[in-house]
Amino acid sequence: MNNVLGGRNRRLLFRSYLLLVGGLLVVAIVLDLGFGYLQSKEAPSVDRWFESTFRLIEARLADTPPGDRDAVAARLTETLGIGVQLLSRDDVHMQETADHRLPPLVDADGNTSYLHDADSIGAIIRLGRSPHRKTACC
Repeated sequence: MNNVLGGRNRRLLFRSYLLLVGGLLVVAIVLDLGFGYLQSKEAPSVDRWFESTFRLIEARLADTPPGDRDAVAARLTETLGIGVQLLSRDDVHMQETADHRLPPLVDADGNTSYLHDADSIGAIIRLGRSPHRKTACC
């Protein structure tokens, strides 16, 4: 009789263990799929900081006479600590897109720049490390 009860208890323990592990595995898979779906819905295509910065810079430059825009961009570079440069639309080859955003550019030194087609000023705003500014090393 002792052998029979020991065998039943072991099978019951093993079944309970399988049920617990299987349930946790199903919960983990469902949560992973659910969070992956929600994260893909929430992920913006462009960082919101860049988007709002571009809008503020464009608004500031739109209020400036065209001849003074390069000087204002230089002052914004000093104020923000990141390069702000105006480019002519002829300087940049663009594909027509609805959101007026261009992909990030990475130069040979690994510096990333972002471009924005600013309709209100008829130019491209480049935001990134200033091409004329070198940082001290070490």
